[in-house]
Amino acid sequence: MRITDLDQRLTSRLDRVAENLEAITDQIGRFTENLTRLELQIERIADTSQQQAETAARQAESVSKLVDLLQRQI
Repeated sequence: MRITDLDQRLTSRLDRVAENLEAITDQIGRFTENLTRLELQIERIADTSQQQAETAARQAESVSKLVDLLQRQI
């Protein structure tokens, strides 16, 4: 095989490697963006859950006070 043929084969393979690296880089970029979105959604869900838990605790306390009041009136 001549050096020119080897050079062409090597260039062709390196071009494919470069294309694959570009595709992987794009995929990693999309993955990172989606991971960031997921993280934000999880934070929002956690905040909402915390707020709902606090509301439920306040409501439970209110119900408990009402029960105590009703029991004293009976």
